[in-house]
Amino acid sequence: TYHRVTIEDAEKGKKGCVLLKEQRRTHPIIVAPLNHLMYKGVLTNHPQTLYAPPIAPLPACPLLLVDTSKAQDSKTCKPSVGQARTNVHHVQVVVALVPQILATLPKLPSSADLHRPRIGILAPYRSQVQLIRQALEKAGLAQYVHVGTVHTVQSLEFEVVIFDTVEAPGMQP
Repeated sequence: TYHRVTIEDAEKGKKGCVLLKEQRRTHPIIVAPLNHLMYKGVLTNHPQTLYAPPIAPLPACPLLLVDTSKAQDSKTCKPSVGQARTNVHHVQVVVALVPQILATLPKLPSSADLHRPRIGILAPYRSQVQLIRQALEKAGLAQYVHVGTVHTVQSLEFEVVIFDTVEAPGMQP
């Protein structure tokens, strides 16, 4: 939008664009909203993306969206003036999800790097990242995950990604 480049421009090779028409990394169900809203349906999925291992808590769903807006404990707040938003309830949800996910991840091949976290947990605010990291350390789960902001995971890959928006009643998004 900023550069006034459209999908149609990219399809035609205008404005110095080349359109990615096939993606090879993400399950089609996860890509579907982006394909619809941004790519206008022109993105195709390589067959290798069709498989998603059955991972808890909903093994048949490669994409799981959790709406916490009606949970009584889910509140967005700013702990102090210099600190960004946090949501303690979301931290509890993440800590509850990690053991379920770990228990159902497929076994790693013997050639795999055992020090590379298989789960990425992302939040837009460092204050939320710090809360999540502390809670996972307390639960003895920190070594299995990478917790960071969206900017800290660029070029990293994970088998499972949890994205905590932090948003809930209590403050305007």
